[in-house]
Amino acid sequence: MTGWVRRHRATLVVLVGLVVAVVVVALSTRGSATTARLDPDNPDPAGAQAVARVLADQGVDVTVVRDADALDRTEVDGGTTVVVTSTELLGRSTIHRLRAHTAEARLVLVEPGPGTTRALGVDAAPSAVSMTGARPADCADPTYDGLEVLVDRAVEYPVDGSCFGGLLAEPDPGVVLLGAGDALSNDQVLRADDAAVALRLLGGSDRLVWYVPSLDDLVAG
Repeated sequence: MTGWVRRHRATLVVLVGLVVAVVVVALSTRGSATTARLDPDNPDPAGAQAVARVLADQGVDVTVVRDADALDRTEVDGGTTVVVTSTELLGRSTIHRLRAHTAEARLVLVEPGPGTTRALGVDAAPSAVSMTGARPADCADPTYDGLEVLVDRAVEYPVDGSCFGGLLAEPDPGVVLLGAGDALSNDQVLRADDAAVALRLLGGSDRLVWYVPSLDDLVAG
């Protein structure tokens, strides 16, 4: 066994588990209950079931909530990461509720648009980009040291200190904007270092609350 393998054995085990999860998910796509992009229960290519499964297998307590009321009923504290996909379904009042409820937690918003960032009060004007190659982290955060992200399309957030050329930004303490949402997807998570980025981003807390907003959350805004 080489020295590199010994040093990175735990990472390799997790990545092998993710490869297995992607294969299992790919074989179970028929008749899936949800087809939403980056939904943790969606086994389709655009879903994120593989990442959610591996996080749970690694001991992270993963809870999925599907509307703002359910989120309000879910305990969230300093040991919790809350990730929000389908951010286009967040109305203004829902965003305010979200921010208040997650004040003590780490909040990860996946590809929020300008309306969402404005409602959050963060200075991060998003812009869509097409990627032609992998982007290195190139930032001071040691969590992503040496990693690269590669997705088909992404959103940049021009925030000082951002990683991956603005694809991962923290405009306010505890608020993280992920512009490379497809790094979580079943069909792109195995590209470059997407898997490592996804697991480090979402697996840093003992508890992960995965919030998938509903249409009611948009109407409420």
